[in-house]
Amino acid sequence: MGHNLTHPRGTASGKTYLLDGYNVIYAIPELRHKLQLKAEFARKALLDECVRYQMSRGDIRHIYVIFDGQEEHETGPQHYAGSVSEIYTRHKEEADERIIRMIRNEEISGELMIVSNDRYVFNRSRSLCASVMSSFDFSQELKKKETVRKKPGFCRPEKEIHSQTAKNITEEYKSLLKQTWRSLQDGKE
Repeated sequence: MGHNLTHPRGTASGKTYLLDGYNVIYAIPELRHKLQLKAEFARKALLDECVRYQMSRGDIRHIYVIFDGQEEHETGPQHYAGSVSEIYTRHKEEADERIIRMIRNEEISGELMIVSNDRYVFNRSRSLCASVMSSFDFSQELKKKETVRKKPGFCRPEKEIHSQTAKNITEEYKSLLKQTWRSLQDGKE
């Protein structure tokens, strides 16, 4: 039976991505080169990119990267880092089949984004009401996020703050601005 991949309380809402791992690796020249050296290097590089991508956005709940199975790996989701997990298919099961099975069996709740170049995966995912993105488009998204990260002065907080705390900070800032404005006005008189 499939794993029910629910998310713990307090996890940010948003889309859950299912990536056809090797399909995405082949779409990214740098990763394709690493694959020629050793598959493990390419898989780790993709997982690292996914961690950075997920952390740079605020609308991704989790990313599952599905790789065609190898006997030395467990088939269930293995936490990698952040909100990224890797899944290896069963022996003689392809990542395409596993992705469709996960959607069809509702192993993952919420809004889904499927990343693959495979037409079968694309069409079947759409028929199961999942959003789809080509591996090429995903590779371009990774490049966009890299460009944003490299901008000087760009900084994302490591942790989100509670909405009430954010409101309090905003109110205190408004109050400080009002005081400053009044001081400036008093100085003009």
